[in-house]
Amino acid sequence: MRATWCTIGLLSALALVLPGLGCRSAAPSGAGHGTPAAEVTCFNARNITSFVPLAGPYLYIQVGNHEHYLLTLDRPSKRLELAYHIEISRNFDRVCSDSRAPLTYHYQGHVGVYDIIGVESVKDRAAAEALANKRTQQQPQP
Repeated sequence: MRATWCTIGLLSALALVLPGLGCRSAAPSGAGHGTPAAEVTCFNARNITSFVPLAGPYLYIQVGNHEHYLLTLDRPSKRLELAYHIEISRNFDRVCSDSRAPLTYHYQGHVGVYDIIGVESVKDRAAAEALANKRTQQQPQP
């Protein structure tokens, strides 16, 4: 069997198009079908300049001078109110929404660990506090 230029062109086009079909993202939330894909947000774990524990399992961090994030931890962040230092595991230079990076904190001679289960970019500390308070109030109380 002899390949023609037309056949080669068709096969080349299919080779370029088919792999991309499996990588399409979900429909936008306003489209009415499906669920939007969760946005993955990341930050540089070595540049945290400040942190503030918020209501429930939430922690606000500032990275550098202009980046602000709301972290969701694996349990309420009450102990972080006593912390004087936090640190992300040295195995994580970048922490993303789905990384479950361990956050270590130091307080009164003790060390504790939380897992980071969510990372969201926010405008500033006030926006992080408002979002944490809203989510905490929406959760059913035991």
